[in-house]
Amino acid sequence: MTDEERAFRASLGLLVEWYRIEQKHALWWAFAPAFLLLPAGSTLVGAAMSQRYVPFAWAPWATLGGVLLTASGPLWAIIQLLRTIRRDLYVAIRSDGLCVRLDPSHAERVYEWDSVLDAQYDADRGVISVSLASDPPLSIAGRFSELGLPELSRRIRDARRRAVWNRLPPRFTGETSPGEPARAADK
Repeated sequence: MTDEERAFRASLGLLVEWYRIEQKHALWWAFAPAFLLLPAGSTLVGAAMSQRYVPFAWAPWATLGGVLLTASGPLWAIIQLLRTIRRDLYVAIRSDGLCVRLDPSHAERVYEWDSVLDAQYDADRGVISVSLASDPPLSIAGRFSELGLPELSRRIRDARRRAVWNRLPPRFTGETSPGEPARAADK
């Protein structure tokens, strides 16, 4: 197991809840052009093979163009999805603290529960203001795919309260499920 895999497993072992900023527009941008390119390429290949719409001399070029159009649809989707994964923005409640990544140019930041004082939803500004002991307040804004900001602020407050009393169990323990054999690398 690589160091990166170990770090991922250790981070996953601390995870309680995880909320992603909605990425509906990024998914549309990944799949809409693919849905247009695939049928366009297939139609061009079919037209080249029928020789009714494309002259015989141009048929190989039309076929090549159709194949390239057909192949570019899934390739476009893959590239866009990889870019979306790199720009993933989220708020994670972990057993060791509040983990936040709200800017794609910065790495995630973990605020230990001892430094998180409170989380309040400000309806006027439409943000969650997280009061911190030693840092300026943290503002969380955006549309989350699973819940609204008022509910997220309530969950952060509840997690902080439970963490203070050491009652915040991680969701994933890293153990194998019943009936699943342990891998040799995990032993």
